[in-house]
Amino acid sequence: MSKSRHAQGHGRQSRMAKCARKTDDGLYLRKDAEDIEFESMDRRYAFNVDVLETDTSDPRGFTYQNRVFKIGDDVILNSKFDDTNDIWLGQINQIRTSKDKTKTLAKVRWYWSRNDVATIMKSFDHTKCSPYERILSDDYDYVSPYAFQARAHVYEYHEDDLNPPPIGPTSFFIRTTLLHRKKQIKPPLGHDTCHCKEAYNPYPAPVLTNPDDMTSSPSEPPDTMHFCPSVNCRKWFHARCLALMQNLDTTSHPMTRAIRLLANDPDSQAPFVMFGHFAGPESREIVPDSTQQMTVNEALEFWTRERTILAHLPPALLAIAQAPIVRRSGVPGGWAIGNVADVVLARRFVYAALEHDGAPERSAKFLELLRRDAARWEDVIWLERRRQGGPSHGDVETMDVDMDSGADTQRADLPVELEAKGLGRWGSSTRTAAATASATPMEVWGGLWDGVNLQEDSDCGEEEDGGAEETLTASGSPGKGKSRSADREPDEISALEALCEDLGQFELLASPYGPYWERRGREFEEAAAAGLLDGPDFVCPQCRSAI
Repeated sequence: MSKSRHAQGHGRQSRMAKCARKTDDGLYLRKDAEDIEFESMDRRYAFNVDVLETDTSDPRGFTYQNRVFKIGDDVILNSKFDDTNDIWLGQINQIRTSKDKTKTLAKVRWYWSRNDVATIMKSFDHTKCSPYERILSDDYDYVSPYAFQARAHVYEYHEDDLNPPPIGPTSFFIRTTLLHRKKQIKPPLGHDTCHCKEAYNPYPAPVLTNPDDMTSSPSEPPDTMHFCPSVNCRKWFHARCLALMQNLDTTSHPMTRAIRLLANDPDSQAPFVMFGHFAGPESREIVPDSTQQMTVNEALEFWTRERTILAHLPPALLAIAQAPIVRRSGVPGGWAIGNVADVVLARRFVYAALEHDGAPERSAKFLELLRRDAARWEDVIWLERRRQGGPSHGDVETMDVDMDSGADTQRADLPVELEAKGLGRWGSSTRTAAATASATPMEVWGGLWDGVNLQEDSDCGEEEDGGAEETLTASGSPGKGKSRSADREPDEISALEALCEDLGQFELLASPYGPYWERRGREFEEAAAAGLLDGPDFVCPQCRSAI
């Protein structure tokens, strides 16, 4: 380096570079002036403006609609690229109005298309981005409300996301940012993908012309990527890279592949303890020889656990939990983004059932709680009818049931109302008129009173025949049991309070929605038929878990 060059700090520059720098300086000076003017205006949260929209019912084919735009909205702006993939897209950062209310401006931060970025960065490979993908820049402009066309939604896509958004071929999404002045992409595309750092393009341009082809892919032959959901990994790997680096499981029993996949816990650094033992050389000694994949039930029996622990989970959910997490560029049905969300959720359902209230005795207690709750609601409905047309409150405790009055018929249609409350499945059979006629007041309201606290059942049960009557005397004074006032008849509030008290004994878990998993199960089968779920017994290069 020459002395003069070292002293100046820049070295020689071409005439073209100097002209470009002069142009940039002029642009930044103009923006500085605009910034000063904008800062002097009053802040606003939103504005409304009439926008032109297509309307087939109008003879002109269009109409004007008044739309509201607010801070934070992703918006489409008018441009000559409206009918192309390079449609102008921005994000409203601020809105301001002049002091005299005659001028409104929105500060819009631009989303750049892949072709836009390629015009200022010659090293940028636009084929690594999808046509509708955008790159959020630090470049901005002040825009008049009349330039706004419509609101849009731009998804954020992260390679390590366990629940990625439902991005389709024509969905706007971002995964990186552009530093406009420095002409840099941060983070670089592909920096967190595989060891080859090759950027993944979920929807290459040819896919848009044939979106229903399950085998379409930008690479030849199509290459599937496998994902490791473990906490310290969460990275996608190309199948070809895994094979090239010999990341194959050659030591575990080959018939435990599905169980080893299920053991890859997305919320832990280590495999799920109950299934992790089926990985490694020891699995060849503990697993009997077979020509079929080991099932989850067989794995449970190995640890002397009951099959009923997972009986409430849909079969399709169990199958999905044991599937590899994969994606392939250009494949429809969400497979270009991958099946990571479904597989991770299915595994969490399985883990929760095994770790929490999956024991059969706990399930039996919970079913009994549901039956008691249905009985409470049965009594609430019946008593409400009595209040509307039956005996008064003072007659309740000396109540006689007239066998010819149709009381039994009145209670016979209670299951219809219980079903309307979602309790029909768990509702016990309605009491017969004969049983009601011989019952004490506490027994008539058994669903409401008996379930207030499961612990009380044993206390009251010791009183046998006289226990209920001693708990609440005819005068309303408390007896040996828990004090309850006869001045307050059971109602919906008391039923809900009793249910909440009962539920306090359980660690409630979310229940899987069967129809959803059945539908996804069929879609997984279609993907398997197309070869998406096939492949060798790959392991993660970092944690060595099955992927």
